[in-house]
Parts: sequence; structure tokens; C-alpha cells
Amino acid sequence: MYSPCDWTCSNEIKYANAVAARQSAQIQDYTCDVILKEIKARTERAMEDVDKKIGIQFRNNFIKILEFRLNDITFWMDELTKLIKDNAGESKALEACIVRLKNALEATKEPLCLARQCINIREGRDGIDLVADNTHHELAKEIDIFCGIQQLLIRTIEQAEEQLRLNRKSAYNLKRDYESKDTAKNQEELAKTVSSYENTPKVNKCYHPAKSISPTEWVISVRNNLQEGERQIHNSLQLRAIIENILNQIYEDQIKQTEATNRAIRKRIDEIRDSKRKLEENLGLTLKQIIEVEKNIDKIKDAICNVLKAAQIVEAKQNIRDCRPVNERTQDAPYYRMLEQSNDLRNDLSTLHHKIHDSERELKNLRRRQLDLEEEIQLKSNSLNIEEVQVQSIRSSILIQKF
Repeated sequence: MYSPCDWTCSNEIKYANAVAARQSAQIQDYTCDVILKEIKARTERAMEDVDKKIGIQFRNNFIKILEFRLNDITFWMDELTKLIKDNAGESKALEACIVRLKNALEATKEPLCLARQCINIREGRDGIDLVADNTHHELAKEIDIFCGIQQLLIRTIEQAEEQLRLNRKSAYNLKRDYESKDTAKNQEELAKTVSSYENTPKVNKCYHPAKSISPTEWVISVRNNLQEGERQIHNSLQLRAIIENILNQIYEDQIKQTEATNRAIRKRIDEIRDSKRKLEENLGLTLKQIIEVEKNIDKIKDAICNVLKAAQIVEAKQNIRDCRPVNERTQDAPYYRMLEQSNDLRNDLSTLHHKIHDSERELKNLRRRQLDLEEEIQLKSNSLNIEEVQVQSIRSSILIQKF
């Protein structure tokens, strides 16, 4: 689908072609009229006597031809002037676009450098936190987009500079054609003033080359020159429209990607902060459990001491009763009760030793978990510092401009 600019340019070209066609037809008609008049004049001169009237009639016909020629030259000079002016305006506009492209290219260098700096800073994460997360992928994508934009801008600048060169070449040809026609116009006006021997100016004889062109070829030449100028202006207009689209698109792409990266960073910060909070909660519960286990171990130790004391008492009682006379050492109820107590105390002591061993094992495990949690919390604190303090401060300095 064509743009409004294409539609307008197409109409202008059609108008110019129509004008040129009408002018060419007028030239052809007039050329025929001139030939007919010349034949008629020669016939009349052959039939009439040679007198002053013949000279006057020839001069009048010559002046009319010169006037038509001057009008023709003036018309094409006006067309050349208009196109030269349009070319100058378009070249100036294209130069402004090239400046904008170069500024846009320069503006991508700092964000690209900062994105790479963010990647390098995030390499400072330790342990399991050194993960290729969504933030890493978005930063890598951002770098790729900035590099792609730079390549696109470089190619567009080269294309625009080439079009500017073609515009200047066209302007040079148009100006040279204009100067040539201006010189021809001056010569025609000078020839128009020559009416007698007395006012004939002193000019050096000009030796023309053997090859010359017809009026039709002359019109075709200037028309081709004008069409080439119009074509370059049209190409320049199209290129400027493309440049506008490119500048708008790269601005939107940069804004979209930087916002996506910033969202990923903020989300990652929230994830790290939430993970750190959960780790700290687990650490608090672990420390609380360690205290409970230590208290339980102390209780078991106290219980062991009490059992040992009870065992000593039972043993003392047994020793005392063993000192009875031989005939009094009966295996009575107290004997069996103390024996039962000794067995119970040994069993309780064994159970307590197993429990204290298990509790100490659990305590060691809890302390290892404590160290793991503290280490993981330190990793999260380091990652949070990298993401929230260092990376975020860099991201806040990224400025995307529209050119």
C-alpha cells in the first residue's frame, strides 16, 4: 500500500510529464509552422525583386524565431530553478535525518555498555545464586537488541549518505544545465539585437564541433535531466519516511526491552528477598530448636546424675545388708526389691545414655543446618546487594532518547 507522500509525488510527476508533453507538441507544431513560413518566404523572394523589403521580412522572421527560442529556454530555466530549489530543500532535510541517525547511534553506546556492566556485576553472585535466571536472559536479549539497532543505524546512515551524494550529483547536473541555458539565453538575446552592420558586435568566431543536436533531442535531454532530479527527490522522500519509521521503531524497541529487563530485575529482587525472609524464619526456628535440644540434653544429664545417685544409694543399701551375719542374709522381699531397683536403674541409665547420644546427634545436625542457613542467608544478602543496590543504580542511569 502506498503512502500519502507517494500519492502526492506521483501526481506531481504526472503533472510535470503532461506539461513537458504539451511543450514538446507545441515545439513540433511551431517547427512545422516555421518550415512552412520559410518555404513560403523563399518562394516569394524568388518571385520578387531584391529590395529592402526582403531584408526587413527576413529580419522579422528571424526575430520571431529567436523570441520563441528565448521563451523556450526561459520555460526550462524556470523548471530547473524550481527543481534545484526542491533538491536543496530535500538535501537539507536529508542531512538533518543523517544527523538524527548519528545521534541515535551514539545514544545506544551508553545503554549497551551499562547492560554489559550489569551482566558482569551479576557474575559476582556466589553459590546457587549464580543462576541463569530470567533477568540474565532479558539482559542478554537487551544487549542483542542494542547491537542489532546499531547495525541497522549504521546501514541506514550509509544508505542516507549515498542518497545525499546522489542528490548533490543531481543538483550539480541541474545547475550545470541551468548555467548552460543561461549562457545560451544571453547569446540569443545578443543575436536578437543585431539588426545592421553598424551595431554588429565584435565577437570571435566560434568553431562548433561537427556533431550537434536537434531541438527534439535538446528537449529530451533537459527533460531527462529533470526526471532524474525528480526521481532522486522522490527516492530521498521515501528514504526519509523510512528513517522516521526506523527511529520511531528503535525507540519503542529500546523502551520495551529496558522496561522488560527492569521488571525482571524487580521480580528477581522480590524473589531473593522472599527467599531470604524464609531462610531467616527457618534460622530463627532452628536456633530456637537448638536451645530446646540443649535444654533437653541438660535435663537428661541431670536425670543421669539422679539415676547414678539412686544407684549409689541402692548399692550402699545392698552393701550394708551384705554385712549382716551369714545366717541373717536371707533373700527376703527387700533383697528382691533392691535387686529389681538396681536392674531398673541400669536400664534407665542405658536409656538416658541413648537419649543423650541421640539428642547430641540431633544438636549437631541442627547446628549444621544453622551454618547452612547462615551461609545461604549471606549468599542472599550478597545477591540482594548486587541486584538491588548495584544493578538497580546502574539501571536508573539508563536514558532512552527519541530522535
